[in-house]
Amino acid sequence: MKISRQAKIIELINKYDIETQEELAERLMRDGYNVTQATVS
Repeated sequence: MKISRQAKIIELINKYDIETQEELAERLMRDGYNVTQATVS
């Protein structure tokens, strides 16, 4: 799951102008990942 989440993070960063960890966590949750800001820090 961690590798899948990391790949998704790279995809989101390349696709969107993500400026904060909170914004990244929100995008991950929209795509079905169970994360918190602490998970992505």
